[in-house]
Formats: sequence, structure tokens, C-alpha cells
Amino acid sequence: MTASDLPTIYRDGARTGEASEQDLTEMVGRLLSAKVTANYQVIGDRAYSAADQFEVLTAAIGSLIEGKKLRFPIRIEGLLGPDGAPPAAQELERLRWPAFRDAVLDVRDYIKTERRVPARVFIGPDAVPPVDFLAGLAAAYEHYRKNGVLPLQEGVTLGKNVELLPIRYIAKDTPGLFGGWVIHKEGFRAPKILEVARQQAWTLKPAIRKE
Repeated sequence: MTASDLPTIYRDGARTGEASEQDLTEMVGRLLSAKVTANYQVIGDRAYSAADQFEVLTAAIGSLIEGKKLRFPIRIEGLLGPDGAPPAAQELERLRWPAFRDAVLDVRDYIKTERRVPARVFIGPDAVPPVDFLAGLAAAYEHYRKNGVLPLQEGVTLGKNVELLPIRYIAKDTPGLFGGWVIHKEGFRAPKILEVARQQAWTLKPAIRKE
């Protein structure tokens, strides 16, 4: 096996541009069941990062807001993680539909232009963490799936202090983290690099071997 073989052997099934209706339903169900956490998801032979889930759900809800029928599979272009740390959670768990609708369309425009998960999602003047907004996207889609309509009267419940689990794979900035490497001087630390890595944890997911 050589490096050039790896993209074929571990081909990313979610990067073929296909998130089926069945996968989206399963994805949303897992997000809502977890409640206070968000993680990558493996569904069949496909792995979806938290960024993939954010992209797919934003696209789906955005299309429904515009009155369009959802067409599956939903294409996944691939997003980078945020370019900064999220804001503190807000006391905005329940949103009226117009506020949520406007936020979804703003987020959709942002990811089309920047190709990354936003560091913060604005609900009017208030900023909420993108992972809390992801929970709201899942809730809105589940309402549509069950009722055939978006929650225009009921509004949308956001997550609050939802934990992005893949961050646990990123090392913490400790004095001895880079110790013992000949290329690093004694006491070398790189807190900014590790902070970037924490934000890119949105994109982490397992590689699945294709037989």
C-alpha cells in the first residue's frame, strides 16, 4: 500500500455528493437523541463529520424555507471548521420562526461564500455557538418530517451548551506536550495552533476502508 492508494482504499463516501433522505433522517434522529452532544456519525459505509451535518441540514432547511421540494441526495461540498472560538451560550433556546428563518438564510449565504462553519450564528444582535444552532436545524427538520410543514407557529428550540465531541481528540496545551522533540526548544508551546485544531475538529470523522 502506498500513499497514492489511500484515497481509493479509504474513499470518503460522504464526499461523493450524496446524503440520502434515509441518512438525513438517521442523522437528525441521532442529533436529537444525544441532546447535549454532537459528534461525527457513521451510517452504513458513510461517515459524516459535524461540519457535513451542519452543511446538509442548512441546505435542507434553506430549500424548505424557499418553498422548494427537497431533492435527494443532497450534495455535500465539504466545509472547514470555524475560524474562531464560539461565543458563550445565550438564553435563546426557543426562537420565533422569523428569527430562526433569517438566521438559516444568513448561515447558508455565509457557508456558500466562506466554505466553513461560522464561528457564531447571529440571531438578530445575539450570537450563538454553531453547535447549538446545529441542534436547532435538526429540530426544525424533524418537525417538517413528522408534520409536512416547518414550525412556523411553534418556533424552534436551539441546543444549549451542546458539546462538540471530536474536540476530545485534540491535545490540550500543556507544558510537556511537545517535550522530547529535538526540533523544539525546551518549554516550546503552540496554543494558537492547538486552538485552530480544536475548531477544525468539526471536520473529523473516521476513514472507512472500501473492500
